[in-house]
Amino acid sequence: MEMALLGDWVEALGGGCAHDPFITDLLHRHRKTEHKRLQPLWERRVQGKRTALLSRPVGDGLTLADALPGAQSPEALLDDAFIDDRISTVLSQLPHADTEIALSWARTGGSWAETADSAGQEATYGERVRRKLKRLGSECKRRQEHVVRGGGA
Repeated sequence: MEMALLGDWVEALGGGCAHDPFITDLLHRHRKTEHKRLQPLWERRVQGKRTALLSRPVGDGLTLADALPGAQSPEALLDDAFIDDRISTVLSQLPHADTEIALSWARTGGSWAETADSAGQEATYGERVRRKLKRLGSECKRRQEHVVRGGGA
């Protein structure tokens, strides 16, 4: 109600000759509008259905996110086996230090120079790792296309 009273509804009153039922109806409409606008997304209905928070408890100390099948954080995916075998293939061809830089870059999303610097390397080291990944990725793609076209392994 507070937001409705502070709104721009006064302009709708015009020259001050509005009667009580009109003002009451106007305030009621503005209150409903403000209530919808301020209502949290997880309390709203979309096509008759509510949105549930993944942090909502479902019992025994578990949350809804814990109950989802195969729920993993993006960080866990980086540490586990990769979904796409091509990534593992390319990373296996890099020296350990380069692999660490690549994984750190994937986790942070920063620039290659920042990633190398945070790992105690020169800024140009990150750019070298990026170029190696690009070259190895292109080679892997070319080999797979060759195999698919029937060129053998």
